[in-house]
Amino acid sequence: EGLAILKDGEQRYLVASVQEKSRFAVYNLKTNLYVASFRINPKGSIDGVTKTDGVEIMNRPLGAQFPEGLMVVHDDENEPQSNQSFKYVSRGYLLDAIREDAN
Repeated sequence: EGLAILKDGEQRYLVASVQEKSRFAVYNLKTNLYVASFRINPKGSIDGVTKTDGVEIMNRPLGAQFPEGLMVVHDDENEPQSNQSFKYVSRGYLLDAIREDAN
């Protein structure tokens, strides 16, 4: 339930949410080949991303908090409450996750 384009220099990737697996799959847009997959895990007091309902990626700097850009995802719950929420993830984190899984 979510597709977004990730840019890394001249390289372009399709990031697709895999809702039932609470993961994201990444495909090379030039070759159409699978590259990697990743999860957004809990960090500190913020819960991880589950059953994503949407994703968008901003591929340019967004101020001091997100100097490499931003990935926004909408998921099905926000622990400890049960309501849905948005999670903001650094584009740098996303690129690192893809590079780590691809190697």
